[in-house]
Amino acid sequence: MCDACEVMPKNIPTRRRRRLWEMTGGWHCSVIGTCLSLSDLRGLARKLALEFNPNFPVDYQIHGFFAKEADSPSRAGKMLNKLLDKRHSVAIKRARYLQTDTEIRQYWAKSTSAGDIPGPYWAILSHPVTTPEFCEHLFAEVHMLSHLVGASNRADIQRIQEIEIEASALEDKLIKSRRRVHEKLEMRDRQIRELRAKLLEVEGALLASEAHQKPTTYANDDALQDITKLRVASLSKTTSRFALKTPSRSIKNEFKSLSCLQSALRRKTLS
Repeated sequence: MCDACEVMPKNIPTRRRRRLWEMTGGWHCSVIGTCLSLSDLRGLARKLALEFNPNFPVDYQIHGFFAKEADSPSRAGKMLNKLLDKRHSVAIKRARYLQTDTEIRQYWAKSTSAGDIPGPYWAILSHPVTTPEFCEHLFAEVHMLSHLVGASNRADIQRIQEIEIEASALEDKLIKSRRRVHEKLEMRDRQIRELRAKLLEVEGALLASEAHQKPTTYANDDALQDITKLRVASLSKTTSRFALKTPSRSIKNEFKSLSCLQSALRRKTLS
């Protein structure tokens, strides 16, 4: 909490809405930090032609300046009060017709449940019906909320950093996985080319076997050729689909089967 947050009780009028400098001094830091944005404060600082130390957090210096100025009806204090009324005119209008402490409390409870803090906070603190006790209650509640939000932001920042590390690790895994898939595809394509070459070789061996076949060929030789013909025909239809559907292990099995058929045909052709 900044230096301007030190509580300094004041006499608070009850006939009209409270001005910012009529509130307890300890509330000013909370009101300015909760009800006005940094952009709002920077705009006021430009209008006042304020200069700050560039080697120290400027936004903190701006906040501290206005928190102190809010304690008096100075030019800066009046500009703050006017800007607060302008920014939260809707909440002020809604709270205008509240007549009792119970109504004030109900309005605050409803607003906090809806996640609406800045407008109702200013409207209630400046409302003539709001008791000093409930003002202190509001201050305490918002003060703790600010700490929770700060802790939440730190947790969010930490989680973002963790996610970035996880994303980097996943990206590395993805690159390695793509490399492995690419290598497997290259191996599969090479095996398909070898299988097609072997298929052509078997077809040639089959034709040579038919050309040199003797009339006295045994029935089992005819059966071997029939099986080979069917096998070659089937492989001719399916080889073109291996590139999309057949895993490397299946290709190796087909290659081995063709090699066996080729050897059998070669033996029969030479016999």
